[in-house]
Amino acid sequence: MGWFVWDWNQANSKVEALTFQPQIVQSGDTLWSLAENTGLQIDTRTLVLKIMEFNQLTDSTIQTGQVIYTPADPLQP
Repeated sequence: MGWFVWDWNQANSKVEALTFQPQIVQSGDTLWSLAENTGLQIDTRTLVLKIMEFNQLTDSTIQTGQVIYTPADPLQP
């Protein structure tokens, strides 16, 4: 049996430091897939909620061609 140590302060600071970039929704995209494809080491559920919050979405429905702001790695151009 192993132990899992969670550094809540470090995880929270990563979420609070997120920057967002515009992305055009492609056919087949979901908020979950957009969150997974950020490459960030943050829980996907948290990223989905942050995407919804930043884009002022009331549900997870997105449309092809829609511009959605997604989290970006601040260290990459």
